[in-house]
This record gives sequence, structure tokens and C-alpha cells, in this order.
Amino acid sequence: MDYSNPEDANREVPAADAEVKNKVLFKTAGDYAILTAAGAEQERGAAKIILKEEEISFLPDNGKALNIDIREIDQAAADDYRVLMNLKSGAAVEISRLGYQFEDFWRHFSAAWNAVLIDIFLMKEAADKGSARARVLRSGKDLGECQIQFYETSFLVLPRESGLFKIFYGDVDEMKAQDFKIALSAEEENIELSQMGQDFDFCAKTINAGITAISLSAQAQIKEMIPGLDSLGVRQLAEVMRDGRCAAKSRVDSLAPGTWEKIEDFLQVAGMKEEYDYLKSLAGGGEIYAGVKRGAMGSLSGDYAWFLVPLKNNNAIAMEASSEGGSGKATYFFRLVAPLEFEAKKNDLDREVQKTAAAVQKCVRRINFRREPIYLPEEKLQDPKYWKYKFALAQIPELRFLREIFIGRALHRSPEIWRKDVQKLLEFNAAAKDGAKWRADGDDLESPAVPEQNNAQNQNET
Repeated sequence: MDYSNPEDANREVPAADAEVKNKVLFKTAGDYAILTAAGAEQERGAAKIILKEEEISFLPDNGKALNIDIREIDQAAADDYRVLMNLKSGAAVEISRLGYQFEDFWRHFSAAWNAVLIDIFLMKEAADKGSARARVLRSGKDLGECQIQFYETSFLVLPRESGLFKIFYGDVDEMKAQDFKIALSAEEENIELSQMGQDFDFCAKTINAGITAISLSAQAQIKEMIPGLDSLGVRQLAEVMRDGRCAAKSRVDSLAPGTWEKIEDFLQVAGMKEEYDYLKSLAGGGEIYAGVKRGAMGSLSGDYAWFLVPLKNNNAIAMEASSEGGSGKATYFFRLVAPLEFEAKKNDLDREVQKTAAAVQKCVRRINFRREPIYLPEEKLQDPKYWKYKFALAQIPELRFLREIFIGRALHRSPEIWRKDVQKLLEFNAAAKDGAKWRADGDDLESPAVPEQNNAQNQNET
């Protein structure tokens, strides 16, 4: 039998026991490769591939079968007609040469993986708030009947024939529940839930409670950060800064005059005031953004803080983000426009600043303030230990955009070295004619970016 032919792979169907839970979902043939945790190729060949509800089997013609429990899969992504599966052990499996059955295989695999991801996808969520079924429209696309799994800060949507996705309550700008439908406006997409039957009230109340909790948490944050601010001002600021969103200085000034200085004072507490002041001195009066996000410690000392400073004269915008409990490891820089366009646009960059700030804001919140997915070069993303970021790249267009415009990072090795690296980076950017990246001397993009004694306080920034 020629296992390289998908039609041959489908000729034989193993005897199926109707009582067996782990039933066969899909059969095909293709190539597989097993990679070690270090990225070395351990085995490669052609095989018959059998996907079941709880496992995937590879049956090569040498008889050395391999069964992988789907629960062992830490991340998976479809890229260039390959399926990349990163296992919890650190090893990885690549599937390729599926021919015309690639899309069908990925669809069946996604459904099987979704079914087990409920147990592992939101492990850090504080509480399971129940589940329901609903017909889901996502920005006008009908996803059919989906399972909805509710958690404390988000809910998970599991379609039958496409990948799962999360809706964070902090992203919801508006909610309407009427005529047995729930309509949500969440940043740039709209979600509609319908056909919930008797679960309509439960779904509406659960989502409303989640949105309310995020709002109250943000208001408590603002009260601690800006003592004495009146209740209406607190609510207005909490709306624009909820769940880690960054707010423009002009927006803060219009909502609560005189409070921006309090935010700057908080950056001192967060250990970022020196970097903020220096970058602000280079900004030339451009719009500045700042945000905070409540961390696991439940007080401002344990929150994430971050800011964006546009350096329009240098065709760049700088991002600094602390880790929970300490300052960050590096400052990240992004181009505002392509180098060849800078001279023509340098006097009118406000639109590019707003676009980049919006992308940074959405992206860093989606990847939970991790920076690795932004700065790792393409060759490192081929390492199995970073395949999880391939999954993020497939799901987050803003991440792909930021990787494209990323210039480089200045490490926090000492204040003097950091300032020199900032200047070197900006000089490099001024001379660049394409999308070249800058790298500081000694930065291998993997080793700790701060002195060893500071690693404990910066362990959350990877």
C-alpha cells in the first residue's frame, strides 16, 4: 500500500466498536517528523495518520507506530501546509504532505483539540462559571452552534469546525441583551449569541457580571493610583484604562484634568520613571500613552505598568512595560513609517502614532504582556520550544504587524549602557533603508537581559 497516497490511506477502516469512546475521526496519509526539545530531527518518514477523539496515531511502513495523546499537545498551528504540534515534554511533531486533505485534517484536528483544550487552555482562570450552547455570529460570520465556556475574566467559544477563541470581558465596549439575543461590541469585532433556549438568562447574567467585575476592578485601581479623584472621574478614567488599556495623555487630561502627573508618579513606584523621563525628553511634545493592569498580587505594587512614547523626529515609538513586582528588562522600539517614506511624512505622523499605539495596546494584552513573540527572529520561531508563538501569530494580526515594524530593544544592563543603546538604535533607524532590525552587543535574544541579581523581580518578562 502506498501511504503517500491519501486515497490509499482511506481504503482500510479499522474495526470500530460503537461503545468505544475514543472513536476514529479522520484518516489520511502524509509525512511526519519528530523533533527533540533542542530542535534536532530525530525521525522522519511517510505514515498512515489516524486521528481519534483523544489521540493521533502515526503508522509508518517500518512498523514503529507512534500514538500521541492530544492532551500532550501544548500548542498547535497550521503554517505553509504543515501542522506543527509542540508537546508538553518539549519535543515536537510536524505533519506535512497531506495534499488536498490538509484542510479537512486541520478542521477535524482542531475540533478534537478544542474538545480537550477546555481543560488546559484557561488553567490560570480563577473559576469555572459554567457552560451553555449558542449559535454564534462573529463579525457577521455564522459559526453555527458552539459550546460557550464561561470563566471569571472571559468566555471561550468552541465552534465545531474551526479554532476556539476567547472574548475578554475587558474588551467589551457594549452589551445588549434583548429578543433572546446577546450582542457584544468588543473592540473591532461584533459577537452575537442566539438560540440559547432556557440558558439565555444565565448567559446574559454571567457576561454582565464579568463585565461589571472588570469595571469595578479598574475603578479600584484608579482610586488607589489617584487618591481624591471624584467618583465620576474615576469611572471615566477606568473606562479608558480598563484591563490594561493604555490611555493618551490628552484623553486623560480631558476626562480628569491634573491627574496625568499622578500617573507619572505611579511610574516611579513601578520602577520606570527614569526611562520615562529620558524618553519623554526625546519626544518633542508628542502624545504619550500609559496604562496599568491589575496583577495576581491584588495591589498596585503587583500590577503591570507600561507606557508608549512616540519619537516622531526619529521615526519611532518606544514601549516600556514592567513585570509584576519590578521594572522591565528592555525598552522596545517600533517604526512609525517605512524608512523611504519618512521624509515625505515626517511632519504628519500623528495618524501612524495612533495606529501603532492601538496595535501595541491590543497585542500586548492578548499575549499577556510577553515580549518574546514580538522580538524573536524568524529563525528562532522554527525552534519547537517557540512554536507556541506561531499559534499566537496565526491568531493575532496585530502581532504580525508589530513584528514587521519592530526595530530592536535596548537592554536594562545599566542606566548608562541603556541610554547609549537607545541612541545607537535611533541612529541605526535613521540610516536604515528597509525593515532591518537592530540588536545590542551581547543580546542573543534568549539570555537574561538584566544582571543576575535582578532576575527574580523580572521573571515575568520573557
